[in-house]
Amino acid sequence: MDEFSASPRMNHYERERHSPDFITVKQLAKNLDVPTAYFYAEEDWLAESIISLFHKNRGVSK
Repeated sequence: MDEFSASPRMNHYERERHSPDFITVKQLAKNLDVPTAYFYAEEDWLAESIISLFHKNRGVSK
């Protein structure tokens, strides 16, 4: 995603006007250092568990 279009695209995703495709979600996850599954968790406790397991598996405590 180029810098010129990144901010408007992210705004559309945040406002749920559009949904990113799976490739975009994977790239966001990579850039944010979170697992892709994090973006699909509907409950906060589940998202937090996914992050915790992800970092635990990598040997990082957060």
